[in-house]
Amino acid sequence: MKSSKTSKSTSMLTLIAVAVIVVFAVVCGIFAGPKFKAHIDSKRAEEAATAEDMAVANGEKEPTVSYAARATGMSVEDYLAEYGLTLGDEITEQTTLDDLTHNMTVSNYVKFAGITDDEGNPDVDSYLAQFSDAVTADTLMKDLNAMSAETALGSEMFNATKEQYGLGDEITGETTLEDFENALVQAQQDAAAAAQSTASPEGEAQATEAPAKTPAE
Repeated sequence: MKSSKTSKSTSMLTLIAVAVIVVFAVVCGIFAGPKFKAHIDSKRAEEAATAEDMAVANGEKEPTVSYAARATGMSVEDYLAEYGLTLGDEITEQTTLDDLTHNMTVSNYVKFAGITDDEGNPDVDSYLAQFSDAVTADTLMKDLNAMSAETALGSEMFNATKEQYGLGDEITGETTLEDFENALVQAQQDAAAAAQSTASPEGEAQATEAPAKTPAE
């Protein structure tokens, strides 16, 4: 009989021990689970950030909103708020800075681009001076880029600039400002390439050669 009682007692103790272990495991799971998940998520985010930083540094990837926020020591939300923007369908953490500027107003773009006056304040007026009255501080950059060049610059400035850079008839007053600016950049590159190709390599070589020695009499 003692053996039976001892066996029952042992079984009871075993069941109690198992129950305690189960309860302890459940409690630990409740409290440690979220912390562990947060730790894992944090490590993954850190690894992703490091990979992005390296890709940007190596020129393999364009800077994004998340990259810029980290670089300035700000949260993504605070970084965007600096330029009057918020996260949404159009702007995400992976939006490139180039695409981000398209959603800024002219005044916020001036701040972003670091265009300042002598006192270090955003110089919106000097930026607007190159445009006609059709462009204001509240104009969105994407609307400005899509505006016709003649409307954005004014007829006089548009025609003078077109003539200065020798742009062809394919560029008209209805050409968007973005395409007009791209044409100006291309014209500058073509002019630089032409100037380089017309330089005389033979003349440069002769100029660097030592003068011929006069034979002794």
